[in-house]
Amino acid sequence: MKIRPALYFEDVVEGTTLPELRITTSYRQAVMHVGAGRDYMLDHYDRDHVRSNGHPTVYFNTLFHQSMVDRTIIGWAGPHAFFVRRRIVMRGPIYAGDEVMGRACVLRVYKDESSRSRVDLSATLSTPRGVCCESEASIALPERN
Repeated sequence: MKIRPALYFEDVVEGTTLPELRITTSYRQAVMHVGAGRDYMLDHYDRDHVRSNGHPTVYFNTLFHQSMVDRTIIGWAGPHAFFVRRRIVMRGPIYAGDEVMGRACVLRVYKDESSRSRVDLSATLSTPRGVCCESEASIALPERN
């Protein structure tokens, strides 16, 4: 996926559907997230442990869900976007080997109480089993003037 060079506040329209982000995860990625985030919970890297608890394989941690939401939005908004707020609700696991689809849409384009440009978005992450993460986010975008 290519990142846009820049998106300006004036260019955003409420109701816009962002391009879908699709990635296929791997066991290696799951383990790399564990190391990078120092989240050494066995469920994120020990296959035998998770299988003994009824899961088919390791599943990704919270930081992966957050980063996938961010990547879905920033891939559209470009490098000058800044996250002001992000809330996620994890609905199900993302297992190593899953294809993950990130989808988002623009809910609101406005100026906040300090006249700063804001864009509110809704995003979901899904696997073939269904929605595994729901998110609401607000970003700041640069203005042309």
